[in-house]
Amino acid sequence: MSTNIFNLDQYLRQGQGFLMVYSIDNLESFKKLRTLHNQMLRVKDEASFPVVIVGNKSDLEELRDVQIADGQAFARSINAPFIEVSVSLHGI
Repeated sequence: MSTNIFNLDQYLRQGQGFLMVYSIDNLESFKKLRTLHNQMLRVKDEASFPVVIVGNKSDLEELRDVQIADGQAFARSINAPFIEVSVSLHGI
């Protein structure tokens, strides 16, 4: 077992809730959510725990690779809320 996987498992085990963030302009970041959620289920050994799905960089609409409907569908499939955000639009 690699040290990185062990460290992630430890963080997941201790976590009370999770924000799962992907970039709307990066399909690969979205695809990794399912694997990460499955890892959470395995490590937490619980049927459910608080999770929010967050699509980041909503200001980059012209570069969008992940449709809103795909984010919403994934969130529904794991019974989680879904939002899209943009830090850039808030002057941060």
